[in-house]
Amino acid sequence: MTATDDSSALAAAFSADAAAVRAATDRLLGTLAALNDAQVGATSLLPGWSIGHTLSHIARNADGLSNLVEWAITGVEIAMYPSMAERNAAIESGATRSAQDLRLDISESSSRLAAQFELLANADSQALTRKTRIGPPAPDVSPDTPGYELAFVRLRELELHHVDLGLPGYDYAELPASFVERALAWLDARSGPVELSGPDHEVLAWRLGRRSDPSVRTTDGADPGVAPAW
Repeated sequence: MTATDDSSALAAAFSADAAAVRAATDRLLGTLAALNDAQVGATSLLPGWSIGHTLSHIARNADGLSNLVEWAITGVEIAMYPSMAERNAAIESGATRSAQDLRLDISESSSRLAAQFELLANADSQALTRKTRIGPPAPDVSPDTPGYELAFVRLRELELHHVDLGLPGYDYAELPASFVERALAWLDARSGPVELSGPDHEVLAWRLGRRSDPSVRTTDGADPGVAPAW
């Protein structure tokens, strides 16, 4: 395969991921259409976070990834978040807004990121392969996330936190099978493969440490215990 072919393949894969992000965003906004102000303060499935916290995080994650796309395109380092303290404060301050304000924030921040993804999809191959860094500034951590992976980063945030809201109509069983397969491969790469039996979506929930369904077993039929850190 030539360098041109390789670059074209990366661009095509990135564009496919960006399309998946748009579809996942639409699904999330569909779920949020019925969200009311009383539900915003209800507990989500994430310890210590309300539904409002989770939605505020999803919006700020879009803005943070927009920064990384700009880094990938320009080559000028731009932190995803100024600091963990500022990231956490932004989530906290946005968590108690109305349901309508949260819906609008997610819609607008997602649209901004989609526009950035479009620019990256049409940028040169150097932008797609340029490495960025997830999280706040970390001088002791080298950039390790190339531009072409940023759409999948966003897809993980959307799909998994959509489930984490704990709202009716979207659970692990509703996750696209292609996403579940890819998320499991991503976890294998981070913490090593684990041989288990059971529905893939329940294996994913266990691997993430979210829950343990009785259908998930080791190859010899035992309880899998605690999932490895990822």
